[in-house]
Amino acid sequence: MAAPLDKKTLLCKFLERGMAMIHLDARASGVRVPRHLEQDPHVALNLSWRFPSAVMVVDDAGVQATLHFSGTPFTVVAPWSAIFAVYSHASGEGFAWPEDVPADVALLSPPRSRAKPQLAAVSTEVIVEEVAPRPPPARGHLRLVK
Repeated sequence: MAAPLDKKTLLCKFLERGMAMIHLDARASGVRVPRHLEQDPHVALNLSWRFPSAVMVVDDAGVQATLHFSGTPFTVVAPWSAIFAVYSHASGEGFAWPEDVPADVALLSPPRSRAKPQLAAVSTEVIVEEVAPRPPPARGHLRLVK
C-alpha cells in the first residue's frame, strides 16, 4: 500500500515547476489572511518562488507568504491543517484531501464563468491517480488591460 501524499512535499514539488495554488479554509485555527477573507471557507492563493519581492516559507507548520491584495502586501499564514487542496499551474496537476475540505465548501458549486482546476482526491490510506496534465492553450491567454 502506498504512503499518503504529503502536502508539504507536493507543494514544494509544484513550486519547483512554477506557480502553485493552495486552497484553504480561512476560518481554520492559525490562519492569517486579510480581514475581508477571514470568514471565507474557500480561499485560493497563488504562490511562487518567482514572485517579485516575495517572502515565503514552507515548513513543517505550513505556509507563510507575503502576498499582495489589491496592491497591498500582507503576510498570509496557512497551517497544513487548513489547506485542503493544492494545484500546479505549470503541469495542471491537482490534489485534494477530502477529509480536510470544509463541509460547506463541498456543497458549493463553482461559478460557471471560471474554469475549475481538476483535482484528484488524496486518501490518508492510498494515493489516488494524478490528473493528467492539460495541454497549453492554443493561443496566449493573457490580454492587455488598460
